[in-house]
Amino acid sequence: MPMREGMVICPRGRKYHAVMMQARDQLIDAFGGCTITASVGSWRGATGQVITEPVWQLVVAYNPFYKVSRLPMERVAQFIGREAKQQAVYVRYANGHVEIIPTGQLWQQAAE
Repeated sequence: MPMREGMVICPRGRKYHAVMMQARDQLIDAFGGCTITASVGSWRGATGQVITEPVWQLVVAYNPFYKVSRLPMERVAQFIGREAKQQAVYVRYANGHVEIIPTGQLWQQAAE
């Protein structure tokens, strides 16, 4: 079975550790394993400033031809966004497609 890597980004820091561990467990349950690498992410914010923060890359391997394989990645991204109060979460699927999933509404609605 051909496999390729998929990845989801989680913010790194003491207050996000439990979120990362739960996301890891969800990925292990869905794909059988997960490799976690510390990294740094940077992007341009809404006002033009460069934002840089430490992140975790949670990497899994799976067959990119199974459409159901995409769903656990999306669910984990939504979980990370909601629990870590992120505006969006970066996901790379095993087929090579990349998506920045908007998640701000998930935690903002819960706060209301």
